[in-house]
Amino acid sequence: MPLKKQNSHTSTRKKATRKKASASLSTSPRAKKVAAKASKPAAKSAAAKKKAAEERRRKKLMERTVKMFQMVYEDYQQGKFHRIL
Repeated sequence: MPLKKQNSHTSTRKKATRKKASASLSTSPRAKKVAAKASKPAAKSAAAKKKAAEERRRKKLMERTVKMFQMVYEDYQQGKFHRIL
């Protein structure tokens, strides 16, 4: 009576099943909820909001100042601007 040969590919079949299972976990509704929660930023405190507003105000002021100096420089180069002595 011939002996039955053992399947050597069963381990690869199990690995494929594991891969499929892990892939389905990442698309499950629960996994999506967890990912959505993780991507949401934390609520900012009042001090952080105030600091951010101050930073925006300073940045805007700096941009306006630079723009003003550029305009004066260009006018001076073109001879439109005369210094007051």
